[in-house]
Amino acid sequence: MPLYPRGDASFIVRIWWERPVDGRPIWRGQVIHVLGQESAYFQTVQELVAFCEQWTGALSSKPDMARDETPPGEGGDHV
Repeated sequence: MPLYPRGDASFIVRIWWERPVDGRPIWRGQVIHVLGQESAYFQTVQELVAFCEQWTGALSSKPDMARDETPPGEGGDHV
């Protein structure tokens, strides 16, 4: 259950590349929840999403709604 019932929140995300000893570059990141100032470091998009979902709740989709059929005003409006 989200910590804030509106389902939206603001975050600052910082991403950078590191090159470990084996030479294979990897990306790292830090995310900060703006209102609560809580932060976490992450190495995968899944870890980033899991942190954000603490405030927004998990994404859900209706199986009968195509990706481009988001109702107006619900994030699907593109210019």
